[in-house]
Amino acid sequence: MSLSQENIQENIQEKIQEKQKIEVDEQFLQNIKGIIDIVNSRIHWKSDELLPVGIVLKQINELLEKK
Repeated sequence: MSLSQENIQENIQEKIQEKQKIEVDEQFLQNIKGIIDIVNSRIHWKSDELLPVGIVLKQINELLEKK
């Protein structure tokens, strides 16, 4: 990998790691969680997909509990 490609990848990683906060309605989060719960029963997840989905559900649950 060339030096400029490494710099580009480092820059992309830094941008990805920056956290931006946005405000959403609680109902929106509840709707997303409901959709994921329905889809979960209908999809045969690959093992490498389980962790990311679980993390998203955990984050949504934590946000809903904070309210």
